[in-house]
Amino acid sequence: MEDITANSTPPLACLPLASILKKLMLRRNVQRVFQLVFSVENFEGSLLSMKGKGLLPDSIEKDPAEGQFAHFHDPDGNEVTIWGK
Repeated sequence: MEDITANSTPPLACLPLASILKKLMLRRNVQRVFQLVFSVENFEGSLLSMKGKGLLPDSIEKDPAEGQFAHFHDPDGNEVTIWGK
């Protein structure tokens, strides 16, 4: 996997998400699949809200130390995860 932070000024962590995605999309021969993780305060409420809109998770994980994760995939194969305690 290519190190996308190499030779970047400013560091990608300091850029807005749209700028990071634009930089990634301009690179050639790079697999363009993204994973976004959203930290939510109310995991169960967020999950119920998403299910109510017809968004069903591909998988749900529960880890006593880290919290709960619900993983979704869009039609392009990008993963979107909600995470909460």
